[in-house]
Amino acid sequence: MEQGETKPTGRPASYASTNMIERRHRMLELAREHITEVGFELFSMSEVARRADVAKRTLYNAWRSKEHLVAAAIAEFSQERSAELRTVQPFGTVAWAVERYVAPTIRARSIKGYLAAMMALYHAPGVDPEIWQAIHDSAVKTHRGWIELLAERGDLIDAVRPEDLIDDLARMKFALVHEWCRGRMSDEESVRRQAFSLLTLVRGAVRAEAQPDIDLVLERLRRDGLDAVLELSGDGTAI
Repeated sequence: MEQGETKPTGRPASYASTNMIERRHRMLELAREHITEVGFELFSMSEVARRADVAKRTLYNAWRSKEHLVAAAIAEFSQERSAELRTVQPFGTVAWAVERYVAPTIRARSIKGYLAAMMALYHAPGVDPEIWQAIHDSAVKTHRGWIELLAERGDLIDAVRPEDLIDDLARMKFALVHEWCRGRMSDEESVRRQAFSLLTLVRGAVRAEAQPDIDLVLERLRRDGLDAVLELSGDGTAI
């Protein structure tokens, strides 16, 4: 070894970084699993640490509080689901907007317990603002692209602010999802109502020349159902 050189120690930085990312992902995954089982009020940092086989201090060093851990777990889940979302309708069309808006609920049928816990948190009067925002942002992703596209085209009426419309659509969506989670709507009714609500609210926010395209999809939805609009297969997946 030449003078001034030091002997390499430990594992390569890339290996350590991969390990840290995987470990973090596992802890967030366990946090989501735990909150699905017990809800936020009974959520325990100690229990997540036990399941992850780490010291509780490790969780606090990474996320500071259980509120921050839950918010991070929600944000990661939302990012993963958003990255996995594939649409079959042509970009920018009304049917594409409907597909993106309702697809997360269709896919969430297998994790309804997790979604129910999120909706209970979202609508709780004393919910931590960071957690509320993390959940809210997960809904915003489904329709922001369409509203921004309408704004760029000049299709929105002057009285409508795009950010307000985006925000209102997220709140409306989660009101319907909450009703579904509480058993007040069937799976089919929930996504059908989401589609109708999206289209009727946006129809009132666009100029007259942009309304016919929305009207066509609304009529098909009323006449033939959501599957006809989205071109879904029998198991609820896009063809």
